[in-house]
Amino acid sequence: MTFMTTLLYIESSPRQQRSHSAAVARAFLDAYLTRHPEVELDTWDLWTPDLTLPEFDGAALSAKFAARSGLPHTQEEAAAWAEVSRHAQRLQRAELLLLSVPLWNFGVPYRFKHWLDVVTQPGLTFRPDPQKGMEGLLKARKALVVSARGGIYAPGSPTAAWDFVTPYLRHWLGMLGVPEVTVVGIDGTSISEARTQSARAGAMAEVQALATGF
Repeated sequence: MTFMTTLLYIESSPRQQRSHSAAVARAFLDAYLTRHPEVELDTWDLWTPDLTLPEFDGAALSAKFAARSGLPHTQEEAAAWAEVSRHAQRLQRAELLLLSVPLWNFGVPYRFKHWLDVVTQPGLTFRPDPQKGMEGLLKARKALVVSARGGIYAPGSPTAAWDFVTPYLRHWLGMLGVPEVTVVGIDGTSISEARTQSARAGAMAEVQALATGF
């Protein structure tokens, strides 16, 4: 039996065709899927109108702590946990991950943070171990993060420390068990049109080259 590889693409900008991070991520997809037409693409646009992320409210939070403690769920908790599990399992099934995540106010967009809080769950995407710490449960062996930033946050720049997206996502993906994480930045998108186009072209060339060995 042949099992198909799944690449899960998470798009977290609401700007659609105007999104620099999404444009570069799609350039990667075009190059990668041309080389690997057998790969199944699962696109998860976090701003799709018919996508309703469950609220991570009292019932869901109580269900999380019950799951961590091995306690049974109440009826309300079970219903909340079933919805959380449905989203977490979609992430857990993917062998490859592509995330387009613009930098907003030095961090991730709030819709992406909502999604991350929903899918990061004990027993679903990670397992707490008293001796070893967190054991990641994702199948993904590689992740590519494409991040557009209005300023200059590249390593070595004076404001590099203001980019909290890159270390945050590296740490989160590592905790969930993804061993290889590559980040491509698109810097200076609010400086000038010329700077933006230059940064986009450079990032597109970079992801197209990455597609060869991803």
